[in-house]
Amino acid sequence: MEFIIPRELSHTFKRLYKSNREFKRSVDIIRKEIFDPGKEPNSDAVLENFNRLATFLGIPSFKEREISIPKTVFELDLEKPRFLEENSSAIAEHLPIIAQPKIDIEGGNRLHRIYIKLFKKAYDFFGEGLLAEITLVFEGEHDPKMGIYNDLWRLIAWGRVEDIETFFLIYDNSLTPKEIIFPPLYLKFPYRKHYRYIPPSFSSGLSYKLTAHSIARLKVEETPIIYVNTWNHALSIFDTNPKLEKKFFKPIELKLMNGRRLDAEKDFSMLKYEEEIVLLKEGE
Repeated sequence: MEFIIPRELSHTFKRLYKSNREFKRSVDIIRKEIFDPGKEPNSDAVLENFNRLATFLGIPSFKEREISIPKTVFELDLEKPRFLEENSSAIAEHLPIIAQPKIDIEGGNRLHRIYIKLFKKAYDFFGEGLLAEITLVFEGEHDPKMGIYNDLWRLIAWGRVEDIETFFLIYDNSLTPKEIIFPPLYLKFPYRKHYRYIPPSFSSGLSYKLTAHSIARLKVEETPIIYVNTWNHALSIFDTNPKLEKKFFKPIELKLMNGRRLDAEKDFSMLKYEEEIVLLKEGE
């Protein structure tokens, strides 16, 4: 099979979703299955429609007998957060450096954009200093094992091929970073009380080939480096793959956007969300 660039796949997918009724129907069937918090997805219906979409896109059928679908959408009753914002440009010079393995960049996953939002009070942060919400957008999330099938699944389930990861830094009043938090968060769909769970982005001690994310809350150095430790962009303040050559991105050299995770999703995803809830205290 000829290699398909994820960006080209994304363009074709979105064009067919708008113009082809049968293509749109198969996408919507899968999304209805996986976004219903009241039932478990029908894996047979998901696989059947997944392979129908693959045919439209010129991709061979997925050979596995079923697709593993973790439950990620829940019906929750969460309060809309209140914010007391600060000027985000104040910390542009104080953002951490991002270290990404060159193998990840060469695979099409280059760090593309950074969103920052600075608060005096937000979510469950009411302490001294300032809270920065930092969201990294990567051009893709190339899966060494699943390849193009992972890209297609991302377009169905996330409405985008880009990968988005979010973490938080606590600064003191002199704009020195003191603590980093990798918490879970939820994105609210614009109907009922359906919230999508977004796992925290901490990579613990994982090697590049592993993928799990976990919760963490850690002290940081005055000028922290955030390491992209795995191909699915789990992050840490420690380099768990020291033998992999890195590129070090200074945030001010990239495109900086004023916004939260919610804003990044609105810019890149076909899906619509109306609110973002972050549970900082779960990281304690």
